[in-house]
Amino acid sequence: MKHRLLGSALLGLAVMATPALAQDIVVGVPVAQTGITAFVGGPGKNAIILAAEQANESGMFGKDRKIKLVIEDDGSERGQAVTLANRMILRDQALVLVGMAGTAPALAAAPVANEHKVPMIALATSPAITAVGPYSFHVMASPNLQMEAVIRYANDKYKPKTVATVWVRDNEGAVAQGRFVRQWLQGKATVLPEESALSSDTDFSVLATKLAA
Repeated sequence: MKHRLLGSALLGLAVMATPALAQDIVVGVPVAQTGITAFVGGPGKNAIILAAEQANESGMFGKDRKIKLVIEDDGSERGQAVTLANRMILRDQALVLVGMAGTAPALAAAPVANEHKVPMIALATSPAITAVGPYSFHVMASPNLQMEAVIRYANDKYKPKTVATVWVRDNEGAVAQGRFVRQWLQGKATVLPEESALSSDTDFSVLATKLAA
């Protein structure tokens, strides 16, 4: 569903940003194909391509105008997201940026979109993305909405007495999820001191041993 929403959003933003000229509608797609958010970026890219193909086949923008996608991999990295956002806007003349997968790359690119007044929509959760300015958006539910369903299910099914939470501390969306979960569990279970990791971490043996103890 979220990927269909992204495709619909692509068309909506393209309509708003389209000049009244017979030329390609350039849509920049800096989307993770590698890295930690590639599991979101891969399906997201497919949805964007499908939406663009359907719009072009339908003649939505007239026979002389087509959506032209400029797709590049941001590697799930903030710096690369900023580089691609600038490149697509300034070099490729993109009218819309679509597809940043994850809060971290989206938050990094949002100031670029707002500076150049180019609409940007991301597959990410954090309301901080929209707070950057009027040109940056996200299509996934907020951390609170997502985590309430998960934690209610886990609490009702397993009725835990003691809970440990571990979050990616360099991802604002994950931090917000952890904050909400801890607040929700207060008075319902013993909540251990919060633990965290970096998105670049690969060895969790020390953390696992601590939690097991």
